[in-house]
Amino acid sequence: MPDAIAEKQPEIEVERTAVKPVVKKEQNFHSEWAVVSLLLSLFGFIVPFIFSTLGIIFAIGGLMQTNRENMKGKWMAILAILFGITSIVVYTILVIAGINFAQEMLAQFGDPSMFLGLE
Repeated sequence: MPDAIAEKQPEIEVERTAVKPVVKKEQNFHSEWAVVSLLLSLFGFIVPFIFSTLGIIFAIGGLMQTNRENMKGKWMAILAILFGITSIVVYTILVIAGINFAQEMLAQFGDPSMFLGLE
């Protein structure tokens, strides 16, 4: 009897297509690393070598996060790297110029106590 029931039902062919789910990553948020790196690089113009170096390190982390998680803020990380490098270069030039100036003053006046007016 089961054979009789199986013969009465028509076979329906169903085409199955593989549908890949579309995964959209959230693009509404900026990378926290990029925001912090920009702030650190801006503070790097006040205290150059510490904050600028930290800003560059955080900016690299921000670039990695924006690429990995498809977040906004890539421009902040790139700008933080540029600000960090710029402040380090500017302050390095200022330190070298200050050392050169001090050497010229010592060569001109001789003893530092004479230059400082201690005698």
